[in-house]
Amino acid sequence: MQKRYNLAIVNVGSPAGGMNAVTRAFVRLCLFNGINPWGIYGGFEGFVADDTRKGSGGAHLLSWQEVYAWAGQGGSNLGTRRGAAGDVSPDKLAAQFRKYKFHGMLIVGTCIHFLLLFGSIYMYFHLTIQPAIFHCTTLNS
Repeated sequence: MQKRYNLAIVNVGSPAGGMNAVTRAFVRLCLFNGINPWGIYGGFEGFVADDTRKGSGGAHLLSWQEVYAWAGQGGSNLGTRRGAAGDVSPDKLAAQFRKYKFHGMLIVGTCIHFLLLFGSIYMYFHLTIQPAIFHCTTLNS
């Protein structure tokens, strides 16, 4: 039996146009290629909280039926929080990555602090996760 890969998508920073469309495309590509697409609800803070209620936080396996209509919707249906990057414990974040056995992660965001936080965690803990970053924002800074 072939091993299925687990890829995650998380939205960070402020909700921005294109986040839902990126999530929908991510899920479609994953499913087409036999990969398990996981959505992280509530940004990195929600992931660390690991709330089992869908939409409250934690990671949940996404289905096409759930995301097919997201392309035309603005904002972030996965949810995102604009807290400070220092509010997320690197130890807890690394533990969650290991718990869900993610092989890769797509970070869709507007907040450079979270992107830097993930980069430092990736380097510090030598996680075997391959991150990809998709920057969504209307702010030209």
